[in-house]
Amino acid sequence: MYEASHWGTREEFILDEALAFTTSNLESLVVSQSCPDHLREYIGHALEFPYHKGMPRLEARQYISYYEKDESRSDLVERIKHSFKISTWETETRGEFLHSSCSQLAALFEPHFTLSRNVLSKWCMAFTLLDDTYDSYGLFEELQQLTKAMESKDAMDELQGDYLKSIYETVLNIVGT
Repeated sequence: MYEASHWGTREEFILDEALAFTTSNLESLVVSQSCPDHLREYIGHALEFPYHKGMPRLEARQYISYYEKDESRSDLVERIKHSFKISTWETETRGEFLHSSCSQLAALFEPHFTLSRNVLSKWCMAFTLLDDTYDSYGLFEELQQLTKAMESKDAMDELQGDYLKSIYETVLNIVGT
C-alpha cells in the first residue's frame, strides 16, 4: 500500500492518508526492531527511495540483495540471480554501445563539432529504436521482414503491421538516406 500510495494525484486524499498511515507504521517497524534485519533494511530503503522513483534494474538488484539474506528464499534467489545475470549481459552489451556513444559526444563538445554530435546522436537513437524492437517487441517473422526491408532500403510495402512501417520510416529519416 505504501508504494501504491505514491501514485496518487492532488485530489486523491485517501492516498495521502494511506501514505501517512503506511509511512508511520513502516517507520515504527524499523525503529522497534521487531522484524528481521534484511526486512528492516528493505523497509528503510523503500521509505527513503520509493520503488517507482528508482531505476528498475538498480531496484531489482537491490531486492536481490535483501532476499539473499532471507534463508527461506534461497531457491528463488538463485533462479532470480541467474535470470538477472542473463539480462545483465544483454544490458551490458547495449550499454557498451551507448557508453561509447556518450563518450564520443562528450569528446566532441566544442562548437565546431555540432554536426558530428547531431549525426552521432541520431545514429544512437536509430540503434536504440532497432535494438528495442528486435529485443522486446517484434515477432520473428516480422523482424525478418524488417531486416530485409532495411537491407534493400526500398521494401516498405512488404512490411506487415503499421508499427514496423513506422519504425522503418523513422530509422530511414534519422539515418538520412
